[in-house]
Amino acid sequence: MALTAVGTDLGNSAIAQVKSLFGDDHPLVVNVSSVTTMRVTGGGTVIFPGPVPRTPQQLASDVNSLNGPGVLPDAVATQVKLTNAGDATAYITDITLHKTCTAPLTGTIVYDPPQGNGGGSTDVVDIGFDLDSPHPPPQNFNPDSLQLSGNYFLGHTVAIVKGAPQTLVLLAKTSRHYCRYSYEITLDGEKDQTATKTVPSTKGRSLQVTANLIGDHSPRPLTAYQRAYVPGYQAGPINVGTGAGTSANASSSNSLVQVNPKKWKPYTAR
Repeated sequence: MALTAVGTDLGNSAIAQVKSLFGDDHPLVVNVSSVTTMRVTGGGTVIFPGPVPRTPQQLASDVNSLNGPGVLPDAVATQVKLTNAGDATAYITDITLHKTCTAPLTGTIVYDPPQGNGGGSTDVVDIGFDLDSPHPPPQNFNPDSLQLSGNYFLGHTVAIVKGAPQTLVLLAKTSRHYCRYSYEITLDGEKDQTATKTVPSTKGRSLQVTANLIGDHSPRPLTAYQRAYVPGYQAGPINVGTGAGTSANASSSNSLVQVNPKKWKPYTAR
């Protein structure tokens, strides 16, 4: 009986080796070729967890390039480009969002709201996640209403074919938290192959988003923040610095100017 058992083990091992060499000659080989953060609303507002040791010029560069430590408010889109390096067509059957959330950030805000309709990217978002949900499913995203609904993969099939890169734009939004998160993509093949692929961070930074605490209907909308910067043309001629009576002389400038978040009001030149 011992010999029979050993023989069975050897047989199973041999079968596994044959399958690995010949039985599944088309494994799923999908790679993440690029990950890019995208704004989904106009304007250039970003929020930091605390004081920022940067000059206004450095802040402006960080904000424009999205390469700095600032976090976008409300909603963030992540463009993920996938390539198929194998011969088997891979099908995305699910995307899981893993998150860690805390209270919204209240440190430093660079406040630059959109002018007019302002350059959003909502028309290219494919799939949305509500981070305020305990276990957010991948949902359909409506670019007109900015609403999420249903489960995206109940009505869509996403194939990744060799030689034809596939691009996803994934939206993560919150109105309650500051969240760091990642995406895990589930892949299936036509011959029962399965694989998962984790979307890495962008330029070494975690994917993240924070709820904004901007008082849109308040005469002083930035009072929730410890430090604030606005474009010079919105700064106004007084109450620009942290000290009272500091003069900006920059009301027509696009450069960033530090303002007192407890006193600043949106400025309209007269």
